[in-house]
Amino acid sequence: MDEFSSKIWKELLPEREVAPRAARLRPRKDEPPRGDHWPAPVLLERAAYLRKLAQHGDGQASETLKQYMYGKVDGPMTEETPYAPTSRKGEIRAKIAGTLMDEVKAGSLTAMIARSADFYGPLTKNGVPNVLVFEPLAKGSRASWLVNASVPHSLTFTLDAARGLALLADDESSWNQLWHLPTAPDPPTGREFIAMAAKEFGVPPKYMVLSRPMLRAYGWFNPLVRESQEMLYQSDSPYLFDSTKFARKFGFAGTPYAEGIRIAAKSYKRKV
Repeated sequence: MDEFSSKIWKELLPEREVAPRAARLRPRKDEPPRGDHWPAPVLLERAAYLRKLAQHGDGQASETLKQYMYGKVDGPMTEETPYAPTSRKGEIRAKIAGTLMDEVKAGSLTAMIARSADFYGPLTKNGVPNVLVFEPLAKGSRASWLVNASVPHSLTFTLDAARGLALLADDESSWNQLWHLPTAPDPPTGREFIAMAAKEFGVPPKYMVLSRPMLRAYGWFNPLVRESQEMLYQSDSPYLFDSTKFARKFGFAGTPYAEGIRIAAKSYKRKV
């Protein structure tokens, strides 16, 4: 779980606004770590933890996972998309999801998996759009985009993910299922996303595309950039994350990108 997910209960959803059953999604005190950097031992620990919940009858668990287990998909990703991971991150998430849902099928856990695209918006300072677009534009610098700025790319707005998790947790019929958190349809291209962000900051939409060779070179000096190499398949062609199932259930399809970008830019303006 990235830093947005760890802060969600503390900052985006104050106690007075969270329905009582939403507390099910809070991390437990005995829960092993979650995150984008799970090594094999932690993966095994996490799987063992889920099985322990089932064995001891303390059977509630939730996972907020990115969509990496799908691998490269030709067309929209839905909850029915089969797992075909092409990265270490994807393989780890596929194993965790498989462990969790195996226990659900066995009747030993009440559980839920909520997935998102990569985040943008408040409280996700390490999110790729925040690092490459909002942060530099807020400083009057040039934005960047990964690999291809001419294809549509779905992103999940942080406040929508917070709202989605609370709605799912408070709805009994939503448990024991896989969900895509609300992510606005009709995503912009990288070029369009940057143009909307630049307009909010009142600066020209200047940007550069970070090619694979450039990122390989940067990776020699930055371990996070080096680790991102395996995920670049998400950026070279249309990347479409579909949350229609959630929209039909709760009547909320996600904040339109123009509005989400406005809110995200406003959060950076307060810092400058």
